[in-house]
Parts: sequence; C-alpha cells; structure tokens
Amino acid sequence: MKRFLIGLSLMMLGSAVNAKTATCLLVVDGEFYMNGTCEFTAETGGDFTATTQSDDGQIEWSASMFIEDGVGKMAWNGDGQEGQRMTPAGHQHTVEHAMKRDGACWANKTALLCAW
Repeated sequence: MKRFLIGLSLMMLGSAVNAKTATCLLVVDGEFYMNGTCEFTAETGGDFTATTQSDDGQIEWSASMFIEDGVGKMAWNGDGQEGQRMTPAGHQHTVEHAMKRDGACWANKTALLCAW
C-alpha cells in the first residue's frame, strides 16, 4: 500500500503537464461526482488520472486508475470535505478495488469511472 501511495503522489505531481480536456463520469454508490468536462492525463500501461476544478481553480474531484493484469484499482478523494478534498500533498485516500474495463469505463459493484 505504501508503494501504491508513493506512486500515486508522484503521478499526481507530474501529471498536469500532459493533461488534456476530456469528458469524465465518476459515480460512487449512486452519487455523481464527475459528469462533464475534466482534465485527463494518460500514463504508461493504461493508467490515468481525471480531475475537475472548482470555480476558484482548485482541484474539486480527482480519480486515478491503476491497472495491473487487466484489473483496475481506483484511488479518489472521496473522503475530504468541500473545499478541502485534497490534502496539501495532493493525496487521494479512498480506494476502489477489482474494477473491470468496459469500453471507456472501469466499474465494480459500487463505482464507475469513465473518460472519453
């Protein structure tokens, strides 16, 4: 887990340079967190990060997908309070496991992350 969080932090720091505008959908436990324009950053091996910004330019929602052997693990900032969803170091804390790909989406029983 420690290696996973270190990798996530490094990916978040270097990601902004390669970000492209995309359309993203993030639904967890039936609640929509992303549903529209986002910044999408593709990483090697199919990993990616999607973020949205608040009106004041701060990161509002962020989700990173890590893929290993065709199975995804998503980390996102679902445990923060409004306006404080990202920690000062930019960490994401809530993790969804065993996500499977279906086209532009990754899903498990409780979460869905799409980017196109």
